[in-house]
Amino acid sequence: MGTHNGFGCAALVVCLGISGACATAGTGPGAGNRKDFGHVEVYSDPPVTNTVVIDHFDFRVEQLRVSEGAPGNANNFAYSLEEDGCLHGQRLQKFCRVPAAKEDRPELSRWRAIASLTTFATTLSPDAKTLVVEAGNERGVFILGQGEAIDELRQQPWMLGLAFATGHAPLAKSRDDGASLDFRFVVEAATR
Repeated sequence: MGTHNGFGCAALVVCLGISGACATAGTGPGAGNRKDFGHVEVYSDPPVTNTVVIDHFDFRVEQLRVSEGAPGNANNFAYSLEEDGCLHGQRLQKFCRVPAAKEDRPELSRWRAIASLTTFATTLSPDAKTLVVEAGNERGVFILGQGEAIDELRQQPWMLGLAFATGHAPLAKSRDDGASLDFRFVVEAATR
């Protein structure tokens, strides 16, 4: 049994740009006047232990943009979908969509980093209540609640996919099915 600790499949991405300059100037659709949908909280289900100090991550969700609120800050995780169809983030990080393979289902989208080996795929369930993210040998299952911010996550599943793939999710116990480590999360609208 393992834990999703924020340094699993994507440590290379997080560590490569630590001393780099930020580059999150939005130039894509809605940049500068993005609709703010509010915050969501992502909880692990179950947490690693019942004494976990950081029991959730908070994300600000805007139109085509997501950033981490707590326990980190937007300087560590902030990405937007830009006009070139790629996800642009801090420290010149960029993820672009991988063209669909013939056998891919329409609800599946694949992404890869331009400057590292990080890849992830997202699949929204037909009832739009569950988002599955696959990154390396890890699989995150996100149970989606209700609210305007969560509706934007349904429309832009890359937001949670990228957070999971780059280690911006709370510690969670894994369920090992042999082929991958499965983690489960609950996403709720933040009450602010």
